[in-house]
Amino acid sequence: MQRRALGAHLIFAIGFVVVLASSSIAAPTASEKCNGSKLKATGAAVYAEAKCHQKATLSETAVDGACITGAEGKLSSSFSSAEGKGGCEVTGNYGDARDGVEACITSFASAISGDVACAAYKMKAVGKKTSAKMKCWQKGVLGGGSAASDCLSKAEDKFDSAIVKADSLGNCTDTGPALEALVDDCVTSLVTTANQTTTTTTTTTTTAPDSCTLNDNTTVIGTPSPNDCGLLDRDTSACDASRGALGLTGYWLKFSCRVTLGKSGSNVTAQSDGQPDYKSNYFANANPCHETYTGGIQNPNTIAAQSYSLTFPASPNTTAQTMNGTAVVGLSINGVPIFGNFAAPGDNIFDEAATFDRCGAHPQNTGKYHYHSEPYAITYDDSSFVGVMRDGYPIYGRRDPDNSLPTDLDAYGAHTSVTVDSPGTPVYHYHVNEQINPENASDSQWFITTGQFRGTPGACTGCN
Repeated sequence: MQRRALGAHLIFAIGFVVVLASSSIAAPTASEKCNGSKLKATGAAVYAEAKCHQKATLSETAVDGACITGAEGKLSSSFSSAEGKGGCEVTGNYGDARDGVEACITSFASAISGDVACAAYKMKAVGKKTSAKMKCWQKGVLGGGSAASDCLSKAEDKFDSAIVKADSLGNCTDTGPALEALVDDCVTSLVTTANQTTTTTTTTTTTAPDSCTLNDNTTVIGTPSPNDCGLLDRDTSACDASRGALGLTGYWLKFSCRVTLGKSGSNVTAQSDGQPDYKSNYFANANPCHETYTGGIQNPNTIAAQSYSLTFPASPNTTAQTMNGTAVVGLSINGVPIFGNFAAPGDNIFDEAATFDRCGAHPQNTGKYHYHSEPYAITYDDSSFVGVMRDGYPIYGRRDPDNSLPTDLDAYGAHTSVTVDSPGTPVYHYHVNEQINPENASDSQWFITTGQFRGTPGACTGCN
């Protein structure tokens, strides 16, 4: 009996010590739990999107838009769940986190190239390392500090092994140290975004009314259009080097850095959220990019971010095809999609033009903002490069480089001549072209298409 009593006292004593030890470790606060969850979720989103790119690289196709949308959906749900539990110092920062994820993926995709197997494996590796390091930060935050060095070291070791394996699969132009630096920059940015200490209320009330977050490195160089839409000069210096490393030249370098460009085999790929880089009356009223415009009839739709992924043939063919039944027929330099010169069944596109915003576009019922006609923020009665049609042929403004209006456009609204991007060699290209309203001869519109592709369009996700 005495031995049993001694054992009982010993068990009680050990339990008492455990209780004392446990009480010395502070439980994570609600704020730390929220921030930790967001850190982990943001890293997971990078990994998920990196795997979307890995699959596309292996199959040599455009990135599956549904894959990207799925990753974004999980990130959004994780943020909503974390905020729903309360205690978050910041709420509503999912959009910032999503943009941070996209910036990381863009930097990775721009840096990684080479043999398919090698490039695909490295894309997965940078995503996995980012996720691992963000989990280290989550653990650190839950413990009231920052990421533990031993946790980060383990992530580094696994990444180094992955790079060695990737290099054994083929030749890649990138290096392990360079990719490590990109991952570290990515993690630093994501930690800042997901683990903020400023309240949403403060951020909202101090945001300047004219602070349009989508206006990325653009400068108004004039307002020549009839509706005072500013013609924008887009600074692409931040993405010139990475695009040049992919072998992109000429007009491809004119695309806004908001458009993610890549290579898939011999083809060019592009990803975009489809939102304009200027203000519009079709942004929701609460959006800082919203403006009031009374120069037209406003349709009931509002702009919503999309997930477009297009592949442009590098060597277009001449197998003509109708655009009927296809929504997105091309992509402009600011990432806004181009639609054909026709309206929804039963509507007259010339009448529908009355619903265009100041810069010549509008959204349809699912929020897809798009151009049918001359995009005034890109070109107005000039020879400027507009974008690329899905068949791979470039699109220019109304005029040729000598400022004359071309008189030899074919049935596709195109011809072969020099352009501002090919001044010494004639190339086949589309032009913004004037068309007359068949129901009103006094009414005309400068459309981007005639309703027909000159060649076979490349693949596109999110385009219908």
